[in-house]
Amino acid sequence: HEGEKSELAVVKRIGTCTMHALRKAGKTIFEIVGVGVGAPGGISNGCVIQAANFPGWKDVPLADMVRGELGGDRPVVLVNDADAATCAELWVGAAHEGKEDDGPASSSSS
Repeated sequence: HEGEKSELAVVKRIGTCTMHALRKAGKTIFEIVGVGVGAPGGISNGCVIQAANFPGWKDVPLADMVRGELGGDRPVVLVNDADAATCAELWVGAAHEGKEDDGPASSSSS
């Protein structure tokens, strides 16, 4: 359904999923530093410039919309979904190779 891909429907779903994950982890929104969102298409300054699989999306301020949905208190970082998947793979996936660290923030070069 096209309505399920509307900006508002997607933002609501992100909010619902985020809150569910926090509850499952026994955390609140106030216990996290921020939220990372991966979206398809061109991304610039927190906006989805255009996404082929989301017809009608053009210059959508997704980071700000998600921030508002989550109460506006935590930063939201928006990146391309392929870049987000690559980062996750390096952090906790097969590319991680058992390295012990606290995630992307701790992987600065020495």
